[in-house]
Amino acid sequence: QLPHCWYFRNGYGLLAHQDGASLVEQGDNRYHAIFGNSGPAKFVSSSRFAPSMIAFSAKVRVVGPASQSNGGTEVGNGLVEEFIPLEYFYQTPKTDTQGIHALKPGQLITHLWLPKATDIQSGAYEVLEMNSLDQPQASAAVSLKQRSGIITEARIVLGHVAPTPWIAQEASRLLIGQRLTE
Repeated sequence: QLPHCWYFRNGYGLLAHQDGASLVEQGDNRYHAIFGNSGPAKFVSSSRFAPSMIAFSAKVRVVGPASQSNGGTEVGNGLVEEFIPLEYFYQTPKTDTQGIHALKPGQLITHLWLPKATDIQSGAYEVLEMNSLDQPQASAAVSLKQRSGIITEARIVLGHVAPTPWIAQEASRLLIGQRLTE
């Protein structure tokens, strides 16, 4: 799903530059990235699906020509499959010729792979802008593993705040070792 940035939607490209200047920095930037915006990309990832799937450690199965592969496993007819962790699938473009994902020409996503959900307690929360567009201003997805009421693993992934789904590493780390309570 491509960004909802109005500069992008009006033909200024993913990086929204005109005459060498960032239109976002000079213009209306109310709904643009608050994290991961130190480079030329200022838009936010518009995927409502990705934060929760990344929190669950999902991978995508990508099939494509062997010449486009980073290794993968041959599946026949000159095609190779790769399993890419979803957190590495999304990328922040640095130039106007780059896209928002790691797919190469001729590659196709065929599957979404999720690990077994043993001992995972999870949730997702989304804040919606209720005027006109049905697009969140921010979202968060959390996946926790616990043992005897103590959090042993945590993943917090924020959506609609950065050019890619944003993994809140420090917040996740702070939950580990804490007692899981209401």
